[in-house]
Amino acid sequence: VTPVKNQGACGSCWAFSAVGNIESQWARAGHGLVSLSEQQLVSCDDKDNGCNGGLMLQAFEWLLRHMYGIVFTEKSYPYTSGNGDVAECLNSSKLVPGAQIDGYVMIPSNETVMAAWLAENGPIAIAVDASSFMSYQSGVLTSCAG
Repeated sequence: VTPVKNQGACGSCWAFSAVGNIESQWARAGHGLVSLSEQQLVSCDDKDNGCNGGLMLQAFEWLLRHMYGIVFTEKSYPYTSGNGDVAECLNSSKLVPGAQIDGYVMIPSNETVMAAWLAENGPIAIAVDASSFMSYQSGVLTSCAG
């Protein structure tokens, strides 16, 4: 995987999850590990809400419909929304493609199915309801809602 990234004060976890998944699947397919751009999704994906949240499914669909599945490199389109501000979408003709997807698979929210998928196919893009540990400071989390 690429080094840990920081979304800062921006609700862009959806973009980080989608892009992290693409980075890992791209590397698993033999193309090498490339750091890809979360900012592309945060700024350009009009199906999601930038720093106000989004869904990985919509991010994958947006990439397929509007970008022919192309995700630009982090180097050519760096993350700038860590302060909560969303910059305008950059002109893609000046950006460097880093990976390309040709689809996605929806996996049921079933731990057994997810574990089997993970073992056979690698990383899964997920979202977590973090409301129960938003103010976490230290120690071991022991409560599990749901």
